Amino acid sequence: MTKVYTLKVKLSGFQPASDAWAAKFEILDSATLYDLHDAIQRYVDFDDDHLHEFYTGRSWSSRKSISSDDFSFDAENKFQGNRDNAMLSEIFPLPKDHKLYYLFDFGDSWKFSISKLRKEKDPEPGVEYPLLIEESGIKPKQYGDGEDSEYSDEDDND
Repeated sequence: MTKVYTLKVKLSGFQPASDAWAAKFEILDSATLYDLHDAIQRYVDFDDDHLHEFYTGRSWSSRKSISSDDFSFDAENKFQGNRDNAMLSEIFPLPKDHKLYYLFDFGDSWKFSISKLRKEKDPEPGVEYPLLIEESGIKPKQYGDGEDSEYSDEDDND
């Protein structure tokens, strides 16, 4: 039976931790990692125009890619399959003290940590998931404010 997970997604590394953008949202356990990617892009208001990757580990520095052929939580629990088609129910629960990590744009390296909150619930009729339930901190600007750009609208008037 389909369940609803509550996930907390937090941006790390770009601003003081107290100002870091974070969001809590509900998502179906049948959602794929690609669906999760899509939700994060929508909530952080990015353009989804760069590569992305999901990882798991005790910390960012100990992470292991979910898309690698030998990905596993431990010797008994190997993950097999296509990264983008992997359902959240296949990823969670993570091994003890592990988090899910999301990297967007390999050049700018937008890093997010993803935690599943313990409580699961049944889907509510008529509710469209994923559903943003809380947001805090300063939402990052993917491309800055544009004032530094070498190109301006005035160049179009030639």
